[in-house]
Amino acid sequence: MNHVEDPVSTIQTQRRRSSRRAVSEPAVIRIVFKDRMGNSRHITADLVDWSEAGLSLTLVAPIEIGTIIQLRGRLAGEGSDISCPATIAWCTEDKDGRFRVGLEFTERQSDLPKA
Repeated sequence: MNHVEDPVSTIQTQRRRSSRRAVSEPAVIRIVFKDRMGNSRHITADLVDWSEAGLSLTLVAPIEIGTIIQLRGRLAGEGSDISCPATIAWCTEDKDGRFRVGLEFTERQSDLPKA
C-alpha cells in the first residue's frame, strides 16, 4: 500500500474549503495514533499552516492517508490550544526527505481564531 501521494498530483487536486493561515513563529504539535499492529504511536510535528478545517504539518516519517489521529498543541502566535481528532487527508515527501501532511478535523473547531 502506498503511504505517500505524488506531490504534483496532490498540489493539482487541492480544493480547500477555507483559507489557510501560515504560522508566524515555530509551533510543535503532538500526534497520537495507532499503528497497523494497534500500538499507540506518539510523534511530534512542526506546524506549517492551519485553517478552520484542518492543519498542515511537517514530519520526519509518513503517516498513512486515512489514519485517524489525536492532535495536541498550540497555534503559534495565537495563544490557542488545540486538542482534537483529525484524519490524514494527504501526505507527500519533500525534497529534504521530510514529509508534509494535511489533516482534516473530524469535529468542528469553533474555538479556533479565524484563519
